[in-house]
Amino acid sequence: MIQATERQIEDSILQLLTYKGYFCYRNRDQAARVNGAYRKNVWEIRGPSDLTIFLKNVPNPVLFLEIKTPKGKQSKYQIEYQQRCEENGVLYRIARSAKEALEIVEGLSDVKIN
Repeated sequence: MIQATERQIEDSILQLLTYKGYFCYRNRDQAARVNGAYRKNVWEIRGPSDLTIFLKNVPNPVLFLEIKTPKGKQSKYQIEYQQRCEENGVLYRIARSAKEALEIVEGLSDVKIN
């Protein structure tokens, strides 16, 4: 059985959540190519989540969602980013499928969108 890539899972999550009426977008990696190698500027945050999703009718309406394959693991920087989010009261979750992402979002939202 062929496993979906993180990008394919991410695309299906964006498609499903947009269809369900949620406002969400993909966070871009800010790496730049310098002398043939990818480099990040020192002021940029490393390990940001893949998606930002806005929830409905909740006090903290922003959710950072990291996408992983069923066997995928967070990098050191992604773990640090998650810890910083949680220390500051920001919602952060990991999803491994579109179904799981929808369950997370609907579980955190006060309003279920049909």
